[in-house]
Amino acid sequence: MKRWALRSWLAMLLVAASGCLSPTLPLPPPEAPTSVVQDTSVAGAATRWLVRGGATPGAVVLVRNTATGRIFGVEDVNHDGRYTVAVDATECDLAEVWELVGDITSERTGFIVAPTSNGVVDGGSCAEN
Repeated sequence: MKRWALRSWLAMLLVAASGCLSPTLPLPPPEAPTSVVQDTSVAGAATRWLVRGGATPGAVVLVRNTATGRIFGVEDVNHDGRYTVAVDATECDLAEVWELVGDITSERTGFIVAPTSNGVVDGGSCAEN
């Protein structure tokens, strides 16, 4: 009877240990923003854009204007997988979005800073980029 209990205990220990050794899955990159609109509520020298989209619930979402190198971010404190990041940029600047969950960083997704709805850039003002 003791031998059976010892085998069961060792089997459970091995199963528990193998779970601790399994690799962490990579965090997928966020999709391109679903909406980019100019924020006219803030006066200033730089143009401010509101970048909205979906992310992993609870993630920190970062947007980098590649023209200036400036990074803007927001934390999804509501854990609803939605974000709005205010970004200083000139229309047609290239930008990239990525997210952090704990100590895991996703790949980056590029997009154009221009009026966008449902993920599609409105008009052709940035056709040269």
